[in-house]
Amino acid sequence: MSGHYGPGVGRAGGGGCGCAVLLLFPGWFVAGYLLALPAVLPWVMAASSTPQPPLQASQRAVLWAISVFTALLLGWMAGGRGRPRPVALLVRAALIGAAAAGAALAAPAVVRAGLAGRSLGDPATQAAGEHVLAATLGTAASAVATAVCYYVVRWWGRRSAAPAAPARPVHIPVRPRTTVRRPAPGEVWLAEIPLREDRSQALRHYCVVLESHASHASVLQITSQSKDHRDDFVKMPNDGWDLVSGKDHWLELRRRDVPYRQFLKNTPQGLCPSDTWQEIVRAGA
Repeated sequence: MSGHYGPGVGRAGGGGCGCAVLLLFPGWFVAGYLLALPAVLPWVMAASSTPQPPLQASQRAVLWAISVFTALLLGWMAGGRGRPRPVALLVRAALIGAAAAGAALAAPAVVRAGLAGRSLGDPATQAAGEHVLAATLGTAASAVATAVCYYVVRWWGRRSAAPAAPARPVHIPVRPRTTVRRPAPGEVWLAEIPLREDRSQALRHYCVVLESHASHASVLQITSQSKDHRDDFVKMPNDGWDLVSGKDHWLELRRRDVPYRQFLKNTPQGLCPSDTWQEIVRAGA
């Protein structure tokens, strides 16, 4: 079964990576276009059939501001989680901007070399086609350069980062359930009382303490389930120990041994009613 599972996972992982690349490529293309905008927009305007006025200084400043902001944003993204330091952010932005600018400036030369010696019709058509193709390839090249630089920055950051100190295990002290003093005979306590059928399991019940020993106490279990039909139970009033529930209780006349660590409180709930204690004595429990 495991032999069939591995290849399936590998194919799914490869498909996931391919989908991720396809989804991220438009974003990288747009980012590269924004980075190369100061150089690409003049090429597009020059290739237009309608003459365009030259860009003003304020317009060029806006284009450069968009390019710088895009470089800073990509530099911040390349740093991964956490807030980057200003110097590191500027260095990353400069690297990404330089890679994109180099790719955008190299693209026209590549296009001109590819078009050298080819006839594209009249000179005007050839010039327009050269400018449009150069602008397109320049934008795509800048997007590729941005993606490469983004991964290079992240790889270098992971490599140069100081190794994190191994996390120390946190030890939470577990305090055993202990009482301040040993339960005394005649007191009502809350404890986890082992089952008769399986002493490895226990249920929470109130109980009356009969005797205190070195490591455990002998108790009688109290229950709120009606036991009027049972001879080994006696009805137990709530006076002196239960002033809240308003339920009737019965006391089982068979003793059980409960370790002191299974008593759940530091003080008793109250005292066993005297009439019930007399019945316990008469029954010889």
